[in-house]
Amino acid sequence: MVKQFRKWFAVIIFLFVIMFCILLIKNPTADSKNYSTIINKEQYIAMKASDYESNLNGKWRGFSNEQINKLSKLGEILYLDRNPPEVDPSKNYTILIWKHGPALERRHIKHYTEE
Repeated sequence: MVKQFRKWFAVIIFLFVIMFCILLIKNPTADSKNYSTIINKEQYIAMKASDYESNLNGKWRGFSNEQINKLSKLGEILYLDRNPPEVDPSKNYTILIWKHGPALERRHIKHYTEE
């Protein structure tokens, strides 16, 4: 057991030393001057006004017009960022939870109600 531990420890240390040597060969001077060149190589993409408008319409998800027309009201609220309908506080609503009913009822529904 101890021999296997020593063997794997030696292998890991050997690989670490090899990786460290490779990094030194690629970048012999590890000072702060090199970091600015790395940052400058990144490409920054400016957002166009048309892209912003398509994001507002939910086009950023890649839905076609046919898929958007097939969405339910809940799908429009979730995927197209439409405003939910007004809730009538005088009505009682039933929330149906099929698969994990009791656990979700305790966790979500009873937690936010007075009962």
